[in-house]
Amino acid sequence: MKRIFILFLLALVFVISPSAQAMEMNSSELSSAQPAILPNNLFYSIKSWVSNVQKLFTQNNKEKDVLLSTQELSLKATEIKLMQGASQTSLESINKAKYSYQNSLNLLVAKITALQPSDIVNGVESFSKDGFLNYLVERMFTHTEFLNQLIALEQNEDMLIALQDAKGKINEALMYVANNLDTTTAFFDRLSIVAQSHNSTLPNQFGQTLLNQESQ
Repeated sequence: MKRIFILFLLALVFVISPSAQAMEMNSSELSSAQPAILPNNLFYSIKSWVSNVQKLFTQNNKEKDVLLSTQELSLKATEIKLMQGASQTSLESINKAKYSYQNSLNLLVAKITALQPSDIVNGVESFSKDGFLNYLVERMFTHTEFLNQLIALEQNEDMLIALQDAKGKINEALMYVANNLDTTTAFFDRLSIVAQSHNSTLPNQFGQTLLNQESQ
């Protein structure tokens, strides 16, 4: 019992500290956080368990739960990048991390699409309503770029399909934000600002489609 308690304390130290950094990351810093435990580590299951315990404290607060899940997704992306850069990491471990990332993304999208305008009208945590929406759009844009990088290098057909499905989920989340939590024009402005700040060459067809729909 004492041994389990010690492991629990270690997991708390490893998990909570990096996750605080993730909330501050922008796209160029996606790989700069250094998670102490990666998916190929023996103690990763403990880290996941502690993360699930943390979520119990936000499950009755949808907007805070979205923030925590967004934060967790950034860490999972960082884990993949770190594992890809480690020479001794097996392809199997990297693929497991990718599937874990996809599962976390699916859960996040489900939480985003459960939000109602009244949930964010007064802002979320330290974010104003606009700040929260800017944050969501920036994060989703960042993960689209990340997925594009993974897709460009992926050789496994099943994994390629999974990654493309993940991109579709991001589009689903963005569409929901645009149609239910924001105005089309404001959303398009947010998307354009994010694209400019990322120096992105990604086509802005998504935002343009929304504007066309509104004008019809």
